[in-house]
Amino acid sequence: MKIAMSLLVSLLVFSSALAGESELSIVMERLDGALNLLAESSVEPCPICSKQMRDRAFQTLNAELMPGRVVKTTAACLLVGVAISDGSELAPSCYPAGAPVKRKEGEAEARLPRVTFRFHTAGRHLVGVAQSDFTVEDLVADYHAAPAGTSFSGVLEIVEFKYGDGPTYNYYPTGNQLQIHCRFLSLTPMGQEPGQ
Repeated sequence: MKIAMSLLVSLLVFSSALAGESELSIVMERLDGALNLLAESSVEPCPICSKQMRDRAFQTLNAELMPGRVVKTTAACLLVGVAISDGSELAPSCYPAGAPVKRKEGEAEARLPRVTFRFHTAGRHLVGVAQSDFTVEDLVADYHAAPAGTSFSGVLEIVEFKYGDGPTYNYYPTGNQLQIHCRFLSLTPMGQEPGQ
């Protein structure tokens, strides 16, 4: 019986990994190398070198940010409403957006890109996101009613975006922002972040 139970637990863990379920903090850690490359590409004076850096970053992003991957917040890494957005983006609280990236002496200072999770609803969406990937309006009512800086716990699913730089995201070099497209499966306000 113990062996059967052990096999069942192992199977559940394996199937969870196949389904792409991850904690948000782990996803952000796995994206660290790609985010550093994007930061460096934003100040790289050689256009060809900059594009090569972005392409290497996109390879990692493509592998990590697959459509259907489910990501959940934890107490250590929540999602925070973004004041400078169209009202449909949240940023991970455990990620130091804008932090300097170490560069060699004499090189321009690179800063980590802003990372946001952009959800879509029937009333507010981009062309290129399937209707089946919309977040239901009722689920985001608390988000829209909350002041900027409010923290949220939740579960999201990364969704396909047909017109992105990768299958599920856009990178905006001029604003140094990585926008990941998603739909929320759950979203609950937790409180306001200090200093917001």
